[in-house]
Amino acid sequence: MDRYTKNLDKLIRTYQNKIIFVSFAPHYAGHAVRRIISASPEVYYPNDPIRYPDNLEGFTAHDSENDWQKMFLMQHLAACHEDDLLEYPPYSFHDVLNLYKVIKKINMICVLTHDLNIHDKFQNLVVRVVGKKPKRSVHMPDLKIPQHVDIVYRNNVINLNINNLMSQNYNEFETEYLNLCSKLIIFPQINSVRAFILLWLEKQERLAKFLNES
Repeated sequence: MDRYTKNLDKLIRTYQNKIIFVSFAPHYAGHAVRRIISASPEVYYPNDPIRYPDNLEGFTAHDSENDWQKMFLMQHLAACHEDDLLEYPPYSFHDVLNLYKVIKKINMICVLTHDLNIHDKFQNLVVRVVGKKPKRSVHMPDLKIPQHVDIVYRNNVINLNINNLMSQNYNEFETEYLNLCSKLIIFPQINSVRAFILLWLEKQERLAKFLNES
């Protein structure tokens, strides 16, 4: 794993102007944030990142050793996991190779990380997901989940308040989203992103109701 990380570190530093980190604590909707940023045409994504599949309830469900059937339901209904996962540190050489294949051809790409101090390691732009822990029914028993993530003041950090972005209140959402787009210099996709968020919120409520009834 050290070899994979070393190779990726070199790649990230070489192409630091093209790689945006999304730094988030577990259960802070980091995958949804990556999809929202990638909805703008300047940011690479292999397909439409904010279109839920019409023939399925939700997106990819990752393997789990804990009550697989229940975890599959939680992830499939209320998470935004991805097949084309780019995460730091990498899980395998495939992750490094996948990034290397696309990085020369694109303008920008998002890389996910649970490292909340990634801004100290790299000079890349970092979208740091801050605020109170969103209300989620997806539960990963092995993860340590903070109740609040604080703002960090660094030149390379964009603090994104997840509570405002995922708010039912349109004005709160719009202000937060447009501020994010302005700082990243990407073109907003207000209507499609808002529709994605409202559906995401609805799915969180549906999962909570299902779990209470089961």
